[in-house]
Amino acid sequence: MYNLVVGCTDGIVPNSRMLEGITLEAANAFGINLQHIPARLEAIPTLLAPEIDYDLPADSPRQIARFGRAVNLRKVGLDWKFDFIPNGIPAVPISRIIELADPLDIYTRGYGDFGHTAWTIRSPDLYQVLLEHQDQPETSQSSLKARPEAGRIAMMMPFTPVFDRVWETVKGLADERGWLCDRADTVWEHDQIMDDVFELITRAQVIVCDISGHNPNVMYEVGLAHGLGQQILPIAQSGADALPFDLSSYRTTFYVNNGEGMVKLREAVIPRLDRLMSKPASLSE
Repeated sequence: MYNLVVGCTDGIVPNSRMLEGITLEAANAFGINLQHIPARLEAIPTLLAPEIDYDLPADSPRQIARFGRAVNLRKVGLDWKFDFIPNGIPAVPISRIIELADPLDIYTRGYGDFGHTAWTIRSPDLYQVLLEHQDQPETSQSSLKARPEAGRIAMMMPFTPVFDRVWETVKGLADERGWLCDRADTVWEHDQIMDDVFELITRAQVIVCDISGHNPNVMYEVGLAHGLGQQILPIAQSGADALPFDLSSYRTTFYVNNGEGMVKLREAVIPRLDRLMSKPASLSE
């Protein structure tokens, strides 16, 4: 599921255009509750594009679709306002997105969904569609052919000192078990960090994701891992915000970020990691 945001590149959505044209399938899966709209919309990926202008060349920089997350969504007067955070997938011409209209559930007859300003929701997995059609649109990750390797763990988490204790706990456990555990700031094999992130995800047998605070980068990485069919082990600090809508089905291990809490986190994840790491390393095609 993803947000399709058209014509709101200034971060402003008229209230009358919020959740316009939402499909019945998306509405049933998403649930419509005005009180919970901001948190749920911020938890899913966003495709942001201007209204299409057929007088401009298809490759015009003014006709570019971008991928990322909408954050800080709030009601201001008669409008909704939001900030957009790109996630590292290269922007593509709207014409490329139109080529993927069917798998992305985008309406293209006439001017279609790109013909007017609106924020709507579509039910397909945006990351899955992009990964399945890596040459259309083409992403920098399309050339990476890595497959999961036995005994390898990827850690997806915010790179701030407050999480150092968590990283050291998971990394220490992996070292004791003879597993290789990396995160994006411990490797540098490609010019673009997103290529390193993508390769970490595709090569890992298990992805440990710290989703505390719903960090946009981590949430994007979780989306990639989910789209690739990888094994995910989510963890989060106790007392953090409620789990995002699209992660509520995962069994998340909660922890307290102190010395005693790290001991309990270790005890909680050992049996889960042992079980997941004992499975054959394979990536869903």
